[in-house]
Amino acid sequence: MNTASRTAWTAPRSGGLLAGIDRLLGWVVRLVWLNFWWLLLSLAGGILLGIGPATVAAHQVAATWARGQEVHSVPHVMTSIWRRCWWPANRVALLAGALVGALALTWLLSRSGPPLLAAGAQGACLVGLLVMAAIIPHLIWLSAAELRERESGRAPGVARVFTAALAVAVSRPVLTVLMAATWIVWPVALVLARWPGLLPVCGASVPLLVGAWCLARVSVAPDDDPPPSSSPPRPLTGTTGTTGTTGTTIPERI
Repeated sequence: MNTASRTAWTAPRSGGLLAGIDRLLGWVVRLVWLNFWWLLLSLAGGILLGIGPATVAAHQVAATWARGQEVHSVPHVMTSIWRRCWWPANRVALLAGALVGALALTWLLSRSGPPLLAAGAQGACLVGLLVMAAIIPHLIWLSAAELRERESGRAPGVARVFTAALAVAVSRPVLTVLMAATWIVWPVALVLARWPGLLPVCGASVPLLVGAWCLARVSVAPDDDPPPSSSPPRPLTGTTGTTGTTGTTIPERI
């Protein structure tokens, strides 16, 4: 085999089968690596105080990939963001967890009450849980936006983050359903398919990347800067948006 033939065989054409397989395997490795560091940083905070900042850090990396940019060192970038957003992200995560826990506990305890009161309490708790399921995916990227505002000298606070998440959830129902359904359907599908062992491998990275991809396709947020150690940004185009209560662009469509 001559040099030209060997080069043609080993270097896949752009858009060819080998190039497609190479891209697929590259994304699989990215997702596994992202999930590994998300899990590691969650454990570093004892789960309770680690999962919030770890999720924000993983979202920042996934958002960079969704914009077509590269992250040269995922561990360095995620560790840096985890340290910077530890307290702001934990405030949001702990409050969201407390609300979900209170609603779930109230729903369970109300089952032992009188039928009429139990039905009313369970209905109210179910509505509350659905609202939390809708806004939690938005809390992730809005927590990243709050961190940038805090570092620029502005502190919007937890209440404004929750208000902004509720506003986006109500005004962008298709986006909200896609993001929330991914977080619910993906782990449930893995369990039902009898692949629960994949949950610590890609249980969080896939919903994070899908959510980041949806946000990148909807609009280009001007304050969504790439994390440290990422490649220089490409020229970005997209739909314009309106400014929300936290100064973050809210998409005009989807």
